[in-house]
Amino acid sequence: MHIIHLVRDEKFIDFFSKTLKAVSNDNNLYVVHVVDPAQTLRFIKQTDVYKQVGNQYFCSKEMAEDLFRCDVLVVHFLSVQAARMVLKAASHVRVVWSGWGADYYYLLSGGQRALYGSATRRILKDIERARILSNPLSIVRIMSRPLRRSYLLRKFILPAIKRVDLFSSPLPADYELLRQDLGKCFSAEYVQLNYGDYTSTFATGSTIELKGNLLVGNSASPTNNHLEVFKLLKSIDLEGRKVIVPLSYGDSVYREHVLKYGHSILGENFFPIVKFVPLNEYNTLIGGCSVVIMNQFRQQALGNIGSILIGGAKLYLNRRNVTFDFLLDRGAIIFSIDDMVDESDDVFSELTAAQKQINDNVVKSFWAGEVVDNNFKKFVSVLSG
Repeated sequence: MHIIHLVRDEKFIDFFSKTLKAVSNDNNLYVVHVVDPAQTLRFIKQTDVYKQVGNQYFCSKEMAEDLFRCDVLVVHFLSVQAARMVLKAASHVRVVWSGWGADYYYLLSGGQRALYGSATRRILKDIERARILSNPLSIVRIMSRPLRRSYLLRKFILPAIKRVDLFSSPLPADYELLRQDLGKCFSAEYVQLNYGDYTSTFATGSTIELKGNLLVGNSASPTNNHLEVFKLLKSIDLEGRKVIVPLSYGDSVYREHVLKYGHSILGENFFPIVKFVPLNEYNTLIGGCSVVIMNQFRQQALGNIGSILIGGAKLYLNRRNVTFDFLLDRGAIIFSIDDMVDESDDVFSELTAAQKQINDNVVKSFWAGEVVDNNFKKFVSVLSG
């Protein structure tokens, strides 16, 4: 079987390709979509890359030739370019969409705006206003953005989704949300694919000594709703504690606003991470946090959350996030951000040894090596059936 994987240059791809290779004898070809095909890949190091391609590939004879020999097309993140490729695939080609979150949450009711708190929405308005003032001509582009987004959605994204046979998401609950909101447009079957397991992604957290610091968010993405958390922390005694805020990747303009407000509201307690650090160093850093606050309204930062639960820290999530119910339903000891103000005196109280063990078990039940391996075997079996 000839399988083409359309991927981005992300650190998770090496794990995926290695795990799939261990359970499959199929011919898996990895096409990496990058800005400049001549550039050296930053994150993919161990995957046998078939080719690196730019945007021009998706309107080329080269892509058509690749698809001609293809039995299965797996798109890891459904971009407009990926949708173009899906729509060019022959009818006999099975299409798999491995969703990451950012490629489908905007499709749900409320759209992208529903993912932001009121303070974060004001920041985004300020950013847009500054862009217009710096370049008045950009107002035309900004005003036409909704029309362009609607066009791309109708022309490429939704037709490609109709073509999808199998869908995977980090958490199964996202599949149900898509089924509910997209209706007949989305008829794919669910299959669980993973980009990490307990040992390779989370286990280092179990060796870390908690130091009483706080971790807020996982990136410089507005979906972290940083400002809402900063305002909340202002009413909590943070003496002697660092508020660690990872900002090493994401939106650089939004990052500057987070840095400004972080220093203004939290002062010397604010400790941003603005440079990329290797995974083991990153896990060590967040492992020193006894309290972790993830204020995303959607599934996000599962790698961080797994490390947090393994490491024994207290996890605060937004109740809107499907991850909250996912973990709670499995018995995890987690907390709601809504409760932080009323229970401010208990925020830094430690979990008991029994509670930490419960959280450790919850992580293993979904991300243990054998569970992940079985997911890959089921995936291969479904494709072969």
